[in-house]
Amino acid sequence: MSSIRAAVAVAAQKGMKIEQLDITTAYLNGDIKEEIFLEAPEYLEDILEHIGQAKREDDSVRKAARKMLEILRESDVVCFLNKALYGLRQAGRVWHSRLDKELRDLGAVPKTGF
Repeated sequence: MSSIRAAVAVAAQKGMKIEQLDITTAYLNGDIKEEIFLEAPEYLEDILEHIGQAKREDDSVRKAARKMLEILRESDVVCFLNKALYGLRQAGRVWHSRLDKELRDLGAVPKTGF
């Protein structure tokens, strides 16, 4: 959101109009309200094992990775989604809602008519 704020601030300061923004990771900023569960990703076990054995990682990170790996191996695990991801039906809607709220909070007014 800070990048968007900066772009909007520069445009406002220079008297420019913004017609469209394309942000690669925009959907990751959308907070979903529904409870969505996913299967554990295919290589999650390999990644956690690697982190658990890494020498340069923080000890607390290694411990957390080992614990997650143990849980993953012992039971059927699903992942609870905290943020929207590309491919979710809700992703576009929640991102637009968040952007709309942030822009309105900054005083922006939607353009009506074409």
